[in-house]
Parts: sequence; structure tokens; C-alpha cells
Amino acid sequence: MYDREEISRIRKLWLEQCRTSVVSKMGGIEGTLFLIETYDKDKHVPVRNSKTPHDEKMKNIYSNEFKYGYQTKRKACYACPVACTKEYEIKEGKYKGDKGDRIDYGTVTSLGPCLGIFDWGDIIHLKLLTDYLGMDTIEIAGAIALLMECTERGLTTGTPAEEFPIEFGDTEKVEELFYRIVNREGIGDLLAEGAYRAAEALKAQEYVFTINKSTTGLHSKDRLAWSMAYMTSTRGGDHLKAFVFSVLSKGYFASVVSKYIFKMDANKAIDQPERQGRIVAWHENYKSIIDALGICIFAIHGVPNKGHAFFHDFAQVMKGLYNLDCTDQDIYYAGERIYQLQNAFNIRCGLTLKNYQWPVRKQDTDIDPEYVLETTIKTRDEAGMLPEYFTFRGLNPEGKPTSARFQELGLDPRDREGGPSILVQDDHVTSIPELFQMVGLNANLSKIDRLKGEMISWLLCRLLEKRDKRDEKAYFKKKKAQALNIK
Repeated sequence: MYDREEISRIRKLWLEQCRTSVVSKMGGIEGTLFLIETYDKDKHVPVRNSKTPHDEKMKNIYSNEFKYGYQTKRKACYACPVACTKEYEIKEGKYKGDKGDRIDYGTVTSLGPCLGIFDWGDIIHLKLLTDYLGMDTIEIAGAIALLMECTERGLTTGTPAEEFPIEFGDTEKVEELFYRIVNREGIGDLLAEGAYRAAEALKAQEYVFTINKSTTGLHSKDRLAWSMAYMTSTRGGDHLKAFVFSVLSKGYFASVVSKYIFKMDANKAIDQPERQGRIVAWHENYKSIIDALGICIFAIHGVPNKGHAFFHDFAQVMKGLYNLDCTDQDIYYAGERIYQLQNAFNIRCGLTLKNYQWPVRKQDTDIDPEYVLETTIKTRDEAGMLPEYFTFRGLNPEGKPTSARFQELGLDPRDREGGPSILVQDDHVTSIPELFQMVGLNANLSKIDRLKGEMISWLLCRLLEKRDKRDEKAYFKKKKAQALNIK
């Protein structure tokens, strides 16, 4: 390090802000598993291949059932104050003795409700198998859930899937499929290509929910920036390419960041198609810098709510580490270059405007019309949505990269492969300095907002601690009563 004292100062500040953040407190107690109950009550869970957003059996896999029935120890990555990783073990039943660490919301809902499975033992067992076999839990669940729905609807006749009928909730057959996929045997050879290509082969595209060939499930009109971030992700539908932390949900901590950065009230705008494009572009550049610096987004995302860990702070990190004199704008430009190069690669591979689409659930007779309505987003082309995103990215209206933005970023406009350039000329590209008039790079909170945030964080952290103790007592009291009833 060029300046160890400066890096130590930043480290201590961020650690303290992280420790006192309600986001970190929740992460320490439950990790991301608290989202299971939250999304179930909001009716946003992809139950049985997104056939329905809710099921009464969801209560069987709420976080308390895991925390007190399977979790054996809290565990942290090196020097992390959050400790969101949990060690766990199955202590009874068919999979008794299975143990591991780290399990997240995305994995639980994918290997659980998406496949019609609502048992923690089964979910943990399948999760450990995916680790052992090197599988992505969201993608593999998307492929298997597709096969389950095709079987249920009688769509497998005359296809390679006919040899392996599988119903929702059949854990043993899911496990068998894992090994068939790994060994590329029978239907496993097809599913090994992923959900999108499997659906093409089975002519069942209406029952696969992907963005740019990556499994995503359905999306909600209630959180437009979050939904659009899946669509603009440069690595296929992905919730971590942008991680729009300032508008993940309503509340004080969302509104305070949005007020300073986007000059808007996130609580009022979260489901409105205005200024969503700038939110997504800003967060994508922010997340690119977080990834480039090697910082965990789950640990850091409670810190900006308190006025720290913004672009000027990242400039200080670069000075302390490497003696590089960077401004906050220099750091933003670095994030923009990362996006532009990735997007240019995708354009060379054939990305076009038609690829910017959300999946839609077909209105079958067994699907709630209201569910289809709530997950069908029709605001993509409104001014504040994708068109604004393209404006902030310096792309033309068709989503093509422009010479003007490449030159502004100091990127080489030549095609080094010798083919035709993918860059287009556009005289109406808004420059990045002009964009800085519409968004901020740092949230310099007022004393009142800082004090308010500290008070709210302190109060909520105390309430979470009390609730955790209360829930633990209630859980074991319920288990004791159940045992007495059995006897």
C-alpha cells in the first residue's frame, strides 16, 4: 500500500458504518433468507416454475425454520463484520448428516418452491449436490422446472423428455436428473444446455423464463429499476450486475440515497416509469467499481445509506493503495468503460434491441389473470425507461454503441479483428459531463439526515435483536408442543 494509514482510516470508517447498519444486522441474523418470507407475503416467489407467486407451504421454509432447526454456527468471511454465511447440518431424516455452509435466497427458492419442494432437508441436500457437481442453482432449477411443467401439461410426447416424466416436488427424481445432466445421459444431455436451449428443443418457449438465455423467472411492475437491471445486464439476466440497492424497497434508507443522487423520492418513484434508466446505469457503474476493487456488495451496500462508500471514497482508496490521483468522475468513467467494452463484445456477438425483453407468463386456464397482469411490464419504451438508459449509456436509439461515447472515454474505436466497426455515428449523444447535471456521484448527507439515519439504524437494530430472541423462544415452544401432541 502506498499510504497504509489512509487505507486504515477508510477501513475503520466503513467497518463502523457497516456494523451499525440495519442492513448488516439483518444479514448477520438471517443472511438473505429473510427475503423468503418477505417475498412470499408480497407474492413474488416463483412457485412451480412461476405458475403462482405464493403457496401456503412456503411457511415450512421461512428463515426461522432454518435458523433454529438446521443452522449450527454463524460464519464470516475474513474480517467481515456481517457474518452472513451460516454453517448448517441436517440432523434427522433421510439426509441426516449432510452439512455445509452458505445458502442464499436465490438458491432456496430455485431448488425449493420453483421445483415444488417445501422441505428444508430436501433443499439443503440438493444445494450441496449442486456445489459438489459444479452447477448454478438458478439455471439448473430453471431447466428442471421447465421439464416439470412440460410433463404436467402433456407437452413431452414425442420429445426426448418423454423418457423421463417428472412431477413438481419429486426430490429423488431431481437428484437423478442432476447426475443425468452431469453425464449428459438422455434428457440430461438436453438440459445440460440450459433452460433456454432446452425450451427451444422441446418447442416449449412459452414455459421458460429467461433474459438473454439466462434464467430469471418473472418480473414485477412494482420495482421497475430492479426489473430493468436484469434486462440490461451484460452477462444475461442477472440480479447482481447492477444491484440497484437504493431502490430495492421503500423506506427511509432508499429515499435518502435517491434524494441526493437522483434528486427524486424513491418511495414514490419505485414503480413509476420515470428516471429509471439513469438509476440502472448509475448502479451498473457503481457495481462495476465494487467488483473491480474486490469489495463484497452484500457487506458494503448498507454503508452508502449513511453517506459513505461513494465515488469520491473510491478515489481515496485508489490514492491510498496506488498513489493514483483520481477524481470521483475518473472512477465513474472507469465503470463506464467496463460497461462499454462488455456491451461492445455483446453487440459483436449479435445483441440487438429485440433482446431487451422480459419473459411473460402465458395465460393458461390454471394461471391467475391478476398474476399475469402484475408480471407483464409494458413500459419498456417509455421515455424514462430503456430510452433514458440508452441516453445515459451514449448508445443510439437502437442500443448501438457510438463513436462519440468511445472517444469521450478514450477507448480505441477501431475494430482490431479487421471487420466492420460496430460503432455508429450519432450527433445527438449526451456527454457524460452533461449527465452529471442530472445525477450525483456522491451523497453528501446533511447533519440532520446523518443523525436521523443513525437513530433509525440504532432503533431497528435493537428491534431486530429482540425479535430474534423472541422468535427463538417461540420456535422451540412450538416444537415442544408438537412433540407432546405426537406422544
